[in-house]
Amino acid sequence: MNRENGMEDIFKKVILSIISLILIVVFLNSCGGDEKGSITGTSNSETETTGSESEPPSVSSIEPADNTENVAVDTSVSVTFSKTMKPSSITVNSTDTNCSGVLQISHDNFSSCLLLSDVVSITNDNKTFTINPAMNIGFNMRSNVLVTMGALDTEEMAMTAEFSSVFYTRSGVLDSSFGINGIVTYVNPDPSADSETGKAVVTDANGKIIVAGYISINGSNDIAVWRYNPDGSLDTGFGTNGVYLYDGGFGHDEGYAVAVDTSNRILVAGTTSNGANFDMILLRITPSGTPDFSFDGDGDVTADIAGFSDNGYGIGFDSNEDIMVAGQAYDGTDWDLVIWKFNINGGVVVAFGASGKVITDIGGNSNDNAYGMTVDSNGKMIVVGQTNAGSANYNMLLVRYNVDGTLDTSFNTTGIVTLDNIAGGTGDDTAYSVTVDPTNDILVTGQSASATVYDMFLLKYKSDGTLDNSFGTGGIVTHNGAAGGSDWDYGNSIALDSANKVVVVGTSKNIDLKFNNVIWRYNPDGTLDTGFNSVGIAVHGSSSDDYFGSGLSIDANRRMLVTGTKGTSMEILRYY
Repeated sequence: MNRENGMEDIFKKVILSIISLILIVVFLNSCGGDEKGSITGTSNSETETTGSESEPPSVSSIEPADNTENVAVDTSVSVTFSKTMKPSSITVNSTDTNCSGVLQISHDNFSSCLLLSDVVSITNDNKTFTINPAMNIGFNMRSNVLVTMGALDTEEMAMTAEFSSVFYTRSGVLDSSFGINGIVTYVNPDPSADSETGKAVVTDANGKIIVAGYISINGSNDIAVWRYNPDGSLDTGFGTNGVYLYDGGFGHDEGYAVAVDTSNRILVAGTTSNGANFDMILLRITPSGTPDFSFDGDGDVTADIAGFSDNGYGIGFDSNEDIMVAGQAYDGTDWDLVIWKFNINGGVVVAFGASGKVITDIGGNSNDNAYGMTVDSNGKMIVVGQTNAGSANYNMLLVRYNVDGTLDTSFNTTGIVTLDNIAGGTGDDTAYSVTVDPTNDILVTGQSASATVYDMFLLKYKSDGTLDNSFGTGGIVTHNGAAGGSDWDYGNSIALDSANKVVVVGTSKNIDLKFNNVIWRYNPDGTLDTGFNSVGIAVHGSSSDDYFGSGLSIDANRRMLVTGTKGTSMEILRYY
C-alpha cells in the first residue's frame, strides 16, 4: 500500500468515528439520559401513572357496605382494592377460630374470628377478592370485617393503615335451634294444673334461661321458677325436673320480677298471701334450685308496711350487692310507691330511707302504682308506673331516687315526671317497664288509652328529666295495630341491645280480637328498625288463642328471649 492510499484510509476511519460519536450523543439526548440512567421526555399522563404506582394500596370499597343491616346469613364479603394486588398476600382465617390472615371477620371485636373458606374468588384484574364464611353467619349478628396491612400490591407495597367495617345479618326470625322452631311451651305434668304464666325472663352466667311467674293448681297460685338449657330443654338438675315452686300456704303467690346475682343465685320479687291480705316477697334460690337458707335463714323475706297489701314488681342491685325491690303498698286509703332495700344476707338496710324502705305519695290521697324499675350507672333508682294525683284519670309516672333513697331533685327539679294523653286520648296512661342507655338517658314503655283505643308508647327522657326531642316526635313514639287489629296495643317490657336498638315486648289484638305476642324494635332515634323482620315488628299468635308477651331479655348473642302465655300455658320464644 502506498503512502497516499494509507492516508485516505485513516481519514475515512476518523470521519466514521466522528459520525458514530455524534449519533450516540443525539440518541442519548433524545432519550433524556443522565448519569442515573433515568428516562426523560415522558408525557404528563405517563408521569402521573408512574407516580400512582408508587403509592401504597388501600381499600376502595367493600360489600356489604359499612353499617348495612338486614344482610343475608349466607352472605359473602367482597373487598375491592385501589390497585392490582398480589393474590398470595390475601390470606384468610382458614384453619381455626383464632384471628389470622389478611381478611378477618369477627363477632366479638376479634377475640375470635369466623372460620372462612380458603377458596377466594379473584376478579377485576386482581383488585376484588370475595370470601365466604365456612358456614352461615347466623341471624341478628354484628359482624366486624378487618383488612390488615399484610395486603400487598404487585410491587410488594403494603397498606399503611388497617381497614374495618361492620354489617348486621337479618333479624326478627325465630331461632330454630331453640325448642321447637324457636318456641318452648311448658307442659305441666300435674293433671290438676289450671294454668302457667311467665312474667319475667333472664339468662345466667352459663347461658341458662330462667323464667319467673306462677302456676295455678286447683285455683291456688304458687310462685314458679323454670330453668332451661340454652337449647330450650328443661334443666332437670334444677329444682324438681327443672321447676322450683314456692307455696306460702294461703293460696296466692305470684312472681313478677327475676334477677341473677354475681354468684348465679336467683332472686324473685312478687307477692304472697298472709291469709288476710298480701305481702311483698323476695326469694333467693340457689343455682341448684333450692331455697338459699343463707338468705334470712329460710330463703325469703316478706314485707308488710301498713297491714294491708304490698307487692314487689322490680329488682335492682347496688355496688355492694345490696338488693332493692320496687313496688307498691296500700295504706288503707290509697296506694303508694315503695322501695325496700336488703343486704346480701336478706337483712334490712336500716340506713336506707326509714328503716330500710322509702315510701312516696305523689299527691296525697292519690293512687300511685309502681310496675317496673331499673338502676342506672350512678346507682340511682328509677321507678315507673302510674298516678292519679291531680287528675281524673291515671298519668304515666316516672320517679328517680338518689342512692340513699331521697328524691333526686336534679331530675325535673322534683325527682318526679308525669305525662298524660301520650297517644292523644283522654284515658289512662301507664308505664310498665324502664331501662337506661349508656348515657343514663331513660327509656319507658307502656300503654296510653282513649275511650276505646289503646296504644303502645315508647318515651325517651334525658337524664335531667326532659323529653329528648331527637327521639321520635318530641321524645314520644306511639304504635297501634301491630297485630292487625286497631284497639289494643301495649308495651310490657323494654330492653336495649348491644347495638343500642330499643326492643319492646307486649301485646296487640288481631282482627279476630285475639291477643298476640308482639316485639317492636326501634333505632336509637325512635324510628322502627326495618332490619328487624323487614318492618321492625314481629307478631306471634293465632286466631284461636290469646298470646301475651310479658317478659323480655337479650342474651349475650343478641338474641331476644320473650316469655308470657299461650292460652293457659307458659311460653318462651327466642328470636334472632
